[in-house]
Amino acid sequence: MRCNLIILYSFDDFDNKVFHEVMFLTPVLGIQMRVEKGAYILLMRNRKEIRIRVGKLGYIDLPQGLYAYVGSALGPGGVLKRVCRHIRRIKKLKWHIDYLTSNPSIEILGVIIIKTHEKLECMLARFIFENFSLLAIKKFGATDCKCESHLFLILNDIDKIVKSIQNKFNLDVFFVSSDKLAYLCTTLE
Repeated sequence: MRCNLIILYSFDDFDNKVFHEVMFLTPVLGIQMRVEKGAYILLMRNRKEIRIRVGKLGYIDLPQGLYAYVGSALGPGGVLKRVCRHIRRIKKLKWHIDYLTSNPSIEILGVIIIKTHEKLECMLARFIFENFSLLAIKKFGATDCKCESHLFLILNDIDKIVKSIQNKFNLDVFFVSSDKLAYLCTTLE
């Protein structure tokens, strides 16, 4: 199974070469990703310990730290449309992740998007859980499968996570900053 991986997350420093490559890729990705199906890993930072109500899961306590949420979008809207919905602060709360991303303590750092027609969501969740998780938020995003969770408090080494996913699944990797994700989302409106 061969997939393409597109990584959207923020770095503080750009050199001109990388910045120009990102600017070149962004319009292409905006066109290609509109209807692409696949899986994604939303990367977020929780700025302070919070207690939130999450639909039928009830109240959950989330320590401060870096989180990874594993999801999929295999329907007609595609991954980019799903991720853009998740990163909007104001929305109808439908999925567990919507309760989290609408909270002002949560900062979206970016997303890893995997273009595939295969159901990789649970395999990716298991990979993150086994290799990088400090804490799994029980049944978060995983009420329709047998996974422990799809939301994890993770180690602070995003680069290592990205490289490990690339090596494990033999995927092509492209870098685009999180502000470019916001740009892509505006092209969908």
